[in-house]
Amino acid sequence: MREIAEFQCPSATFVELGKGVLIDCLISDVNDIYWLRGTEEDHYPIVKIEMGLKTISKIAQDHFDITDSGALVIRDASNDLTGSYVMLHYRTNHVKEVDTVTLNVTKLIDSIITQGPSGGVFPVGSTITLSCTFQKGYVVGWKEFENKDIFVADTKVTANTKYDNFRVSLSDGISSLLIIGADLEDAGDYSCNTKSYAHVEIEGNAEVDSNRMNSPILKLNEEVYQ
Repeated sequence: MREIAEFQCPSATFVELGKGVLIDCLISDVNDIYWLRGTEEDHYPIVKIEMGLKTISKIAQDHFDITDSGALVIRDASNDLTGSYVMLHYRTNHVKEVDTVTLNVTKLIDSIITQGPSGGVFPVGSTITLSCTFQKGYVVGWKEFENKDIFVADTKVTANTKYDNFRVSLSDGISSLLIIGADLEDAGDYSCNTKSYAHVEIEGNAEVDSNRMNSPILKLNEEVYQ
């Protein structure tokens, strides 16, 4: 298992026009959770979990929902949904946690990709870098073919994701997806926008797997999840 931060939201993400996206934050517990549009000062939440009960405001029912784990669900995205979304989380000890996610609604254009990523076979535990060259001024989105998870926002944001070992870096028309400490479950077909899939295989190693099973981080996480 990977080490998980107590509270972390992606700094930004994007969704294709007319489609849906899940904005998921790492939280220590599912206690009282509120999602607001705009800023923390916008006191009326669009969705919330309060005392174990989920509530969706009337004005939000067409496009928004909330999962049992507190993730914000956005359906049938329209351009006017672009903007900032704030998660307010009150832990069981009443400590307040706040983070903001920028959502970009865009229509992906395949032709902006001038060079797609290359895959390969990589050992367990390695850092994998997949790079995509694109025309400046457009939105580039990384996704995984099998589960459709979207990893990054736009050309101006270096965004962490709900996966703590995924990072995205942007520089001079090149978007790079980094998979840090690759695990077997990270194998798959990764794409830049909707074309140019790179097939990534993760090669297991008995000695590496044995070391991982005995690692302090793994044991710590096993204690956390027991």
